[in-house]
Amino acid sequence: MSSVDRSHCYTAAMLAIEKIDPAVLHKICRHLNTHISSLVIQKIATSGNEVYQLRVGNNSYALHKACRNRFISIQAQIHNVEIAYNNGLSPKCVWHDGKHHMLTEWVMSPPAALEPQSKFSINDSVLDMLVKLHSTTQP
Repeated sequence: MSSVDRSHCYTAAMLAIEKIDPAVLHKICRHLNTHISSLVIQKIATSGNEVYQLRVGNNSYALHKACRNRFISIQAQIHNVEIAYNNGLSPKCVWHDGKHHMLTEWVMSPPAALEPQSKFSINDSVLDMLVKLHSTTQP
């Protein structure tokens, strides 16, 4: 039994569950082959979508919940994440409901391609990937 105080996470989890449809959490748990009581959920401060860190044992994931009335749909975000992942720029999307939620691997540090090369330059491979990303057809 762990002696780490996680009461702040469970409090955050209870608040998060009010904002995340329990049916969505159950689908995620089925996908991850775990029980909802095994999840540790913590809301992450962002300027766009609602993002929650979901921890199951030693694994962490980011649950992205699309904000309503946003300029980009979750389908477009899933499409962009898949392209970015295939080019080494993004974590892998491990689950989505195709409507409002996307679960990705948790990123502990940025991909090497995004590491700054110097104060005033950008890595050519990053530039190439951004051009490719923005020139693809959205679903």
